[in-house]
Amino acid sequence: VERPRSKGFRLVGISTTGLGLLDQMTAFILLSDAQALTEVEGASELAISLQPGADAQRVDQALEQELGQAVEVSDFFDLNPIMAESLYVQNYENILWMSLIALLAGFGVANTVTFTVLERMREFGIMLSLGLKPRQLKRLITLESLFLSSMGFIIGAVLGYAFNLYLERVGI
Repeated sequence: VERPRSKGFRLVGISTTGLGLLDQMTAFILLSDAQALTEVEGASELAISLQPGADAQRVDQALEQELGQAVEVSDFFDLNPIMAESLYVQNYENILWMSLIALLAGFGVANTVTFTVLERMREFGIMLSLGLKPRQLKRLITLESLFLSSMGFIIGAVLGYAFNLYLERVGI
C-alpha cells in the first residue's frame, strides 16, 4: 500500500471570493507542486477569475475557439449547482424578509401620522375656521406625510449605504 504524499507549503497570501464556504475549502498552489503531489502531467483544470461585469459568454466562446472542442468550459455555477440553487433561494428569502420589514415600517409611519393628526386636531380646527377647505387640509396632511416619509427614506438609505461601505472595508 502506497503512503499518501504530503508537502509543506508556506502561506504567501489570503484571497477571498465573498463566498465563505468556498473560501474555507480552497487553496491555491503552483501547478508544478500539484503535479509533483499527484504525479499528473499537464493541467487538469484551469480556473479564471473575471472582473465583475465581464462578459463571461464572450470569454467562454473565445476559450473554446482558442483551445478547441476537446476542452470543456464551465462557469462557477455550472460546477456548483447546489451553490447556484442556494443563492437563488436566498434571493427569494431576502425579498420576503425585505417585504415584511417594509410592511412593518409602513405600519410605523401610518401610526406616527395618525397620532400626529390626533395631536394637532385643535390646530386643524383653527385652520378650518380661518377658511381652509377640508380638501386642502387633507392635501396638507398628505404632503406633510409624504415629505417626512421621503426624508426618512433618504436619510435611512444614505446612512445604511455608508454603514455597509464601512462594514465592507473594515469587516464586522
